[in-house]
Amino acid sequence: TQPIALAVKAQVLALAASPLFNGNTDYAGIVDDRNIQLFPQNYSVEKWQRAAEALRTAIDIAHEAGHKLYDFSTTNPSHAAALNEKTILAMQVRGAATELWNDEIIWGDSKTNTLALQRACHPVFFVAQNGGGLYRTFAPTLQVVEQFYTKNGVPIEEDKEWIGVDPMSIRTATAADRYYIRENHRTIQLHFDREARFYGSVIFDGGTLYGNSRITSDDNLWVTDLQAGKVGGGANPVQRYPATGYICKKWLHFRSSVPDNSNSFTAFRYAFPIIRLADLYLMYAEAMNEALPSPTSEVYQYIDMVRERSGLDGVVESWRDYAVDAEKPLQKEGMRDIIRRERLNELAFEGARFWDLKRWKLAETYLNRPIRGLNIRGETTEEFYRETEIFPMTYSKKDYLWPIKQSVLLTNRKLVQNLGWN
Repeated sequence: TQPIALAVKAQVLALAASPLFNGNTDYAGIVDDRNIQLFPQNYSVEKWQRAAEALRTAIDIAHEAGHKLYDFSTTNPSHAAALNEKTILAMQVRGAATELWNDEIIWGDSKTNTLALQRACHPVFFVAQNGGGLYRTFAPTLQVVEQFYTKNGVPIEEDKEWIGVDPMSIRTATAADRYYIRENHRTIQLHFDREARFYGSVIFDGGTLYGNSRITSDDNLWVTDLQAGKVGGGANPVQRYPATGYICKKWLHFRSSVPDNSNSFTAFRYAFPIIRLADLYLMYAEAMNEALPSPTSEVYQYIDMVRERSGLDGVVESWRDYAVDAEKPLQKEGMRDIIRRERLNELAFEGARFWDLKRWKLAETYLNRPIRGLNIRGETTEEFYRETEIFPMTYSKKDYLWPIKQSVLLTNRKLVQNLGWN
């Protein structure tokens, strides 16, 4: 479709404008047989301007074609009428990703086996559900859990209300928490007072799940028990349990279900979203921020529309009221950091993070840290919530671009091998 074509064009121009390809001096020595540098060495703001223009065109055409941000309440009015606002807000980003051909999806991959994807995400609530049907292997890392905002719409490390708070300290849930955490459940502070997208994207021990045949109300939500020794927990066999102690909730369609005494899975199929409108909004805000000397109202407008959908105030208001550095959104560099964090949160688990980190030249920072999770063999609350290193990660400059096959290089002598692979 025309919206797909223009969206892809805009994304390519944004990639060309990004730090990986726009004045990246790491590739200064990559030259062809004519001694011509293959990677532009001079930074060009015009590339961001071209990307911004292309993104605005893609957005305008998408709007003309009827694309708009997904809203659970208007898409499922009969269900939403019986739900608490907290449940609805958590469903916003989850529904935007899984509601079949909803208005936000610009390009969806209808060949994706979302049955297998949902099997990898569905928790176990009964002994009979253990075994072959539910994999529980799509395990978010502790880094990503920490990455989501607080309920105030700012990062944990920037929120004034979280100063001096130990995210790993144990706290008991009250009735006020019941739509996201089981009442009287003891879990870590990290799981309390977070933004709705966190609760719509991540399954954690003691956390609630809207769906699995309980969709007419949220008075009796499913609750996951992930500690070892519990029905939904245990680390044996490991391949049937999330290695980090978390499971991805985002890819579970709320109409998919598993019978109580069976692992037979009835999946509501959907097309995996390759590009949705929120992605273009955030990329447009990024391109505009980079193209201008300082952020303008239009930069804020497109990021704030995405935030508002999940119940967050605008960027300027949130940082003014709750952040340690209230002026951060008013500066280009500060807004750059905010937009990047917004993309990581909004598009979490959708395949954008890896490529964004590469084009921002931040993969060396993010992917050189050990993968962290919880102690999945812990049978008590204190043991389970012990931070655990799962796997050591390494990422070097050569990993930004993968090697060209030697057979291809031998066939075409004019090609040049990528940095670090000689």
